[in-house]
Amino acid sequence: MRGVVMLALTLALGACADPAGVSPRSPESASASPSAASSPVVVPWADRPQPTPSYMSPSPPPAPAPACRAANLRVAVGTAEAMPDRGIRFPVEVRNEGDADCSLDNWAEGDLLAEDGTKLDQGSTARPGIGLPPQPALEPGHVAVTQGFWSGWCGKDPGRWRVRLRFDVPVDAAGPAVPAPACPAERDHAANGFGVYTILNAAGQPVLDPQAAWRVRLDAPSSARMGEVIRYRVTITNPTRGDITFDPCPSYAVSFRHASDGRSELSATHELNCPQAPRRVAPGGSVVFEQQARVPHTTEMWGPMQPGRYFLDWNFTNIGVWGYPGNHPHPPYTAPIDITA
Repeated sequence: MRGVVMLALTLALGACADPAGVSPRSPESASASPSAASSPVVVPWADRPQPTPSYMSPSPPPAPAPACRAANLRVAVGTAEAMPDRGIRFPVEVRNEGDADCSLDNWAEGDLLAEDGTKLDQGSTARPGIGLPPQPALEPGHVAVTQGFWSGWCGKDPGRWRVRLRFDVPVDAAGPAVPAPACPAERDHAANGFGVYTILNAAGQPVLDPQAAWRVRLDAPSSARMGEVIRYRVTITNPTRGDITFDPCPSYAVSFRHASDGRSELSATHELNCPQAPRRVAPGGSVVFEQQARVPHTTEMWGPMQPGRYFLDWNFTNIGVWGYPGNHPHPPYTAPIDITA
């Protein structure tokens, strides 16, 4: 696929967005599964060090599919979310409603248009780019999801603005029902653009890595002492409409991050206790993993570590699809913890 030029800001914006509102809506295509149990399975702690990664030879590239044509695509824009810089971000989906696979290599760029058709922030849009690794062809019923952003608008009121994506012919979709974001005070020009995209299957899972759809919640003690072994729980939930398996078994890392300066110290890397976990998790189902971690002493941390507020960060190390709105790659899952000497 062709290379991609994208605004660096795009990478910073994809970390915490939620794909709600733009995931595929074809439940008949999802895998059949029993209803999720009312009480999640609780998997006990097991000290399973993270295995040495193995790198397999890449598969031969598939035969190229014909370019996607606008007549077979439906573009929709999801709900906007406010950003810290007072801008907005919004998910954009491109669904293949044709009857054959097609390639998004011809997806040239995206623009924002005012109600009267004027291009907003002319020249500042970024090409939407390709997924990392390269994305497969867009199959019928599958959706390519990308993240749009707009850091501000310094001109006159654009009215009901819209998004335009360019394929063989332009395709427009109504933007979120929100006004243009306010002009940034520190400059007289702002930017908009689109990030890399990820292709989702009919169950709303990234085609290349269904595990990237996992949702995680930490339940950790609110306080601990240096040198203490804390025990906590990690709840992993399947939010999609199809089963997700623990094969391959996910690995994860645990670290302690200082609340005020952001410095972080890796505590350990492990593999989940998959042998005692269900192999498949049905839509809406959850599995709870019991975990433990040792709070380092002052001499083991960047130094010295002072008592105070920290965050226990937990993150997958072998899961993550660039461009997937919920995982860019997976954000760290966090729980506050007050550490004393």
